[in-house]
Amino acid sequence: MIWDETTLDERPREVGPDAPRAYAALVQGSGPALTDLPRGQVVSIGRSRTSGIPVHDDAVSRLHATLRWDGGSTVLLVDRASRNGTTVNGQRIDGRLELTSGTEVGVGGVRLVVVVLVDASDTGSERVPGLPGHGSIVVHDEAMLRVLALADRVARSAATVLLVGETGVGKEVVARRIHDSSARRDRPFVAVNCGALVEGLAGSDFFGHEPGAFTGATDPRPGCFEMADGGTLLLDEVSELGPAMQVRLLRVLQEREVTRLGSTRAVKIDVRIIAATNSRLEVLVRAGRFREDLLFRLDVVRIDVPPLRERPADIVPLARRFLREMVPDAAVHLSDAAAEALRAYSWPGNIRELRNVIERSAVERRTDVLDLRDIVGLEAPRATSCGTLRDSVDTTELAAISAALDACSGNQTRAARRLGISRRALIYKMERLGLKPPPPSRRG
Repeated sequence: MIWDETTLDERPREVGPDAPRAYAALVQGSGPALTDLPRGQVVSIGRSRTSGIPVHDDAVSRLHATLRWDGGSTVLLVDRASRNGTTVNGQRIDGRLELTSGTEVGVGGVRLVVVVLVDASDTGSERVPGLPGHGSIVVHDEAMLRVLALADRVARSAATVLLVGETGVGKEVVARRIHDSSARRDRPFVAVNCGALVEGLAGSDFFGHEPGAFTGATDPRPGCFEMADGGTLLLDEVSELGPAMQVRLLRVLQEREVTRLGSTRAVKIDVRIIAATNSRLEVLVRAGRFREDLLFRLDVVRIDVPPLRERPADIVPLARRFLREMVPDAAVHLSDAAAEALRAYSWPGNIRELRNVIERSAVERRTDVLDLRDIVGLEAPRATSCGTLRDSVDTTELAAISAALDACSGNQTRAARRLGISRRALIYKMERLGLKPPPPSRRG
């Protein structure tokens, strides 16, 4: 429930699907996991069952505190003369305070994080990076909102972060979010693709070199650790590092210093490390391809970035954003049929594939309405006659449900939770798609 203050100077306004949004994400305690903060309205926090964020804790007052977001980059927190007070990042506040995204609020035994997703074009605030070079971040699905809530919380620390997710899901987006939300935001953000390092030169790329260190080394050159000093270093696809480089990286993480090739002088560094991988490093450790002690150093805080197929609410908003970027001078829109086809596709290449499809489709479109016939590049069949789109949707659902059941060892409750649907809906879909397992045989 929204608690309506009589002093409100602005009534709620309708906002579109790509408008700025704000949330309170629960990170500790019982209650709703994610609460929307509608623009211009006051959301109450308290023990009352009618509170917007009900807290079942005797240490919390019936009306303990309120949150209000007016569409900008901050949220106003007001302690309503509560019995035991309200804390912000562990410190008790007096009255009211403006909160930035990632701030932790404590009421009783409950902790929640304020998440603000804004676009600079709407608010004039600093742009939040999205895909590199492609505008600000677009997030509407609860699965990704949880990721950003954790990223904003982690940003306040210096902890090493391990980002795990398929290729193209936006791991670098999350890494940049952590950097831009941290105290290091004014220092360098350096990204290194470990899979693209040339054999024999990786040591120079990482640690730098002095003149004469090897053939062709005529000038001194800092490595990526020195270039990122004071800031953040993203080690993308860290699983691709060879054994020798893993040993050297482990030493840098332990000692926090680097020695350039051809030098004996160690240079102290102050770098926040974020590693990213599309592989499960535990599997590589068991296979002898990745050092277990290096995994322990990197896996301090793990953030799993879900694939696009598990973030269905993000697909169409992302497509619309890409479409506006491709044709900024024209009002090009997605038809309902095109939007449905995009939602139905499984997106094995994730956000990167979605962007490529929209770019090709925008170039080849016939009108200013991007229709189903204009969508090019999907591997799934597109509708050419009545019923084909339904077949495409069934194929996509079959693959997604099968994958979820496999990941959950056949547990339907966990698989339904993973898919974001109810168990009853999952069973219905399994029966319709022929996935319903036969009843167990009776033994006489």
